[in-house]
Amino acid sequence: MLAAAGKTVEKIDDSTVADDTALRGWPWIEETYSWVEPTSLALLALEATGKGNHERAHEARRMLLDRQMESGGWNYGNTKVFGQQLWPMPESTGLALNALAGRTEQKNVKASILYLKQEMGRLRTPLSFAWGYLGLSAWGERPLLNRGLLQKNLSLQERYGEHETEHLALLLICLHAPQGFLSVFDRDADK
Repeated sequence: MLAAAGKTVEKIDDSTVADDTALRGWPWIEETYSWVEPTSLALLALEATGKGNHERAHEARRMLLDRQMESGGWNYGNTKVFGQQLWPMPESTGLALNALAGRTEQKNVKASILYLKQEMGRLRTPLSFAWGYLGLSAWGERPLLNRGLLQKNLSLQERYGEHETEHLALLLICLHAPQGFLSVFDRDADK
């Protein structure tokens, strides 16, 4: 994983995108641009395996902070394209907040935490809800998780079909990860 990296391009002033395209994160597939979600997942894997201080992790965290929306939150990987501000997405924001937890000051992600807190009441898909919930939990902003809220998420299966197994697993992780995704690996986190 440390050898893999998203393609970089020297940043130019009149670029169609506002991001620092010279910063390396991780792509979904080789030879493509660095995206927020695979970069966040790679950072979580590095943290879980004790490699969170590697130089690649430091650069990837700089990339994530660069890709954060001015108003808060993250989307798939860009902030502005052709001068237009893009919209943040809860699952991308939750993933990025998990990846940055304990590695940057809260003031650097305060707007993203606020964005996600405002969105939580509207989230109905397990993927968005779980990553949003885990993202807030990673920053000590764990929302109250009650059976009714989980039941609303699960009841959508009656209308739209069964949820994917990995999405259901994320909901279960919410119950056992009080300080965000990485706390599921910490046996003392619930004590």
